[in-house]
Amino acid sequence: MKVLLIQPEYKGSWAASPLGLGYLSSALKSEGAEVELIDLTLKPLNKSEFQQVITNINPDLIGISLMVRALPGVKELVKHIKEVKN
Repeated sequence: MKVLLIQPEYKGSWAASPLGLGYLSSALKSEGAEVELIDLTLKPLNKSEFQQVITNINPDLIGISLMVRALPGVKELVKHIKEVKN
């Protein structure tokens, strides 16, 4: 199973390492999953770049970390994912 884990872009001066996604990635890998983790805070992508990543990885499952302040951006990410995966 291919899994893509996404840390959304958190704008501003505060950003945290996606530690929870790292733990989840490790657990999934130990069970045999192929895992990719992208951190959009460290490397922001525009819509077409993001959709190209989704197309290239072609994941079976996508997980997105979320804190409330990133909700509007995450809603946009989900729309972009649906455009590629539907």
